[in-house]
Amino acid sequence: MDQKSQRLARPLLIVFGISIVIVIASLLLMRDASQPVTPPVELPNDYACASLLAAPLTEASLGGRVDFPPGGTVQVWVSYPLPEGADADKGAQAIWTTLDIAAGLPASCPFHLLDITVLSGDVLLHATVSQDDLQAWNQGILSDDELVERVSYSIDTPPAD
Repeated sequence: MDQKSQRLARPLLIVFGISIVIVIASLLLMRDASQPVTPPVELPNDYACASLLAAPLTEASLGGRVDFPPGGTVQVWVSYPLPEGADADKGAQAIWTTLDIAAGLPASCPFHLLDITVLSGDVLLHATVSQDDLQAWNQGILSDDELVERVSYSIDTPPAD
C-alpha cells in the first residue's frame, strides 16, 4: 500500500472503529433497557412484626423463636431457665411477659391467635389467646382475671430426646 492509500485508509479505519464502538454501546444500552428494574428489597410485614415481638423478649432474657404468619396464629417458643430449686410454675411469668409484649404490637401486625410455649425446667407450659382478647386486656376492657379465664392453658412434659 502506498502513502496516498494509507492516508485515505486511516480516516476510514477510524470511522469504522468509531462505528463499531457506537454499535456495541447501542446494543449494550438496549439490552440494559430491556432488563426489568428490580425494586429495593423490603422485608415482608411478618418479619417486621416477628422482630417487634422477638426483640423485647430477648431484652427480657427470654430466648426462643417467633413465627408470625400475617393474620394467622403467631407461635412463640421460649426457654425459661429456672434458678436452682425454683418451681417450674415460675415459667408462667414468661407467658405473662410474652402476653404483655404481644398486646403492645401495632395494628399493622394482625394475627388471629397467639400460641405461646415455654420450656421451663422439665415442663412445657402452653397458653393460647385471641388477638381480640389480648387487645381488650391491653385497653383495660378485660381485667387480668378476665384474661386468665379467656386464655387456654395446658402443661405437658417435653418429648424425650
